[in-house]
Amino acid sequence: MSSLAYVPLKLQSGRVVRLTRPAHPADIIYKVLYPFQRETVDRMLLRKKVLVALEMGLGKTICTIAAAERLIAVDKVGGGIVIAPASLKYQWAAQIDRWTRGTANVLVVDGPPQERKIQYQLVAAGKVEYCIMNYEQVLNDWPLVKNLPRDFIVLDECFPESTLIDTPSGPRAIEDIHPGDPVLNVLGACAVTGVRRVYKTRLLRVVRDDGREIVCSLEHPLLTSSGWQPAVMIT
Repeated sequence: MSSLAYVPLKLQSGRVVRLTRPAHPADIIYKVLYPFQRETVDRMLLRKKVLVALEMGLGKTICTIAAAERLIAVDKVGGGIVIAPASLKYQWAAQIDRWTRGTANVLVVDGPPQERKIQYQLVAAGKVEYCIMNYEQVLNDWPLVKNLPRDFIVLDECFPESTLIDTPSGPRAIEDIHPGDPVLNVLGACAVTGVRRVYKTRLLRVVRDDGREIVCSLEHPLLTSSGWQPAVMIT
């Protein structure tokens, strides 16, 4: 199972500069979507804080790109941050390039610290519409990342163990979900086609002001006053 959380944010540090494109592909992307994908995009734009739990292969990535492109097209957002596992960063870049016909301004954060610092400066200057980074970079580069302008955040592959999944019989922990089990998503009840366990070497301990603790992965989404945020971005 995998998920994408799409979170438009009210900026505190200034709006991303809008970049001019030779042609905007938002309507083109929307036209090639299946009806259930269009419904997903419409719901993302309407609710603004959404967990997209479509099954593998049903288009979570294209739905997210389509939603961002529609907001960019009407000048409601200038750019944002995509946080994904390191192994998927360039896949994200390729998909954005594909569906925007090469017109989007995409930056994949990579390289040693000094190179990443220069890349963050490009984002801070408003020269990037999609800044793609992995969760470890968010943690290691937090003093720079926390001040980056962003109109939206996308969290990819963010289900840790113990995440509750909606099923027809009620919420169940993701580790208790098996192939063939029914789960609920935008299509209704669908059967799980496969389960993949990913082991994390780094976890965070988040301590609430009431003393309660949450131990979770870096990318675990937590609801804050600013919307859903990955645990690694909460201070």
